[in-house]
Amino acid sequence: MLPCPKCGYDNELGRIFCHQCGQKLDLDAIKPPSRGGKPIKAKKAGSVGLWIRRGISLVVLLALVFMVFQMLQVPTAPAKPAEAEVSAAEKKWGTVERLVNSKKPGRIEATTREVNAYLSSIRFQKQDIKWGFAPEQTWVETRTGLVKVYVLATMHLGDLASKKVCFMYAGVPKIQDGGFKFEPKGAAVGGLSWPLEVVKALGFHQRVYTEIFQGLTMDKEVLSQLSQIEVLKDRVVFQYQPR
Repeated sequence: MLPCPKCGYDNELGRIFCHQCGQKLDLDAIKPPSRGGKPIKAKKAGSVGLWIRRGISLVVLLALVFMVFQMLQVPTAPAKPAEAEVSAAEKKWGTVERLVNSKKPGRIEATTREVNAYLSSIRFQKQDIKWGFAPEQTWVETRTGLVKVYVLATMHLGDLASKKVCFMYAGVPKIQDGGFKFEPKGAAVGGLSWPLEVVKALGFHQRVYTEIFQGLTMDKEVLSQLSQIEVLKDRVVFQYQPR
């Protein structure tokens, strides 16, 4: 059989034009190399190379689809705290502020739930945007020596679509050089982790969190005056020692 180069129809040997579409057939395809036909080995090599390129393209496409799928995974946010919990958390933070303002040494311990109750009181500014991210909720998870800060936002893509996304920034809070520092240890968008080197190079997460928490300037000033912030499992310890 002799396949048509245009429509792919298998024509019987002896035909010059395709029985289905009329395209002139490639008669050299059935000639032996000694009579001017195409080299069989070269054709096979070309076919193998084509399939390799297609295979690589397919792998790259699947990898991109998987990455996008992972980035759009949204973890379950903590349940909204009751007003009493928010009020208690704000009072505890007020105790930390009074400790600093009175310049008396002390130690205040807050559970992760209390920290999240305080963060739930943050009111993000409503943004009428067509492109970009609009933050909606933030919370933390703690384990010994590490804090994971999550920010749930809506990603707006013009008139095309809008989708929930979640940023995670992991690090160690420190009091260093007379100020509050957050040493990055990792980051993620949805379920896709980013290498620390990429996080530092792009500075993307830092810009996101700086914009989100710019309204907490006073809180950062209080944190900067503490002597130590210790992160334990399910709680954070604030220690103050007058300098």
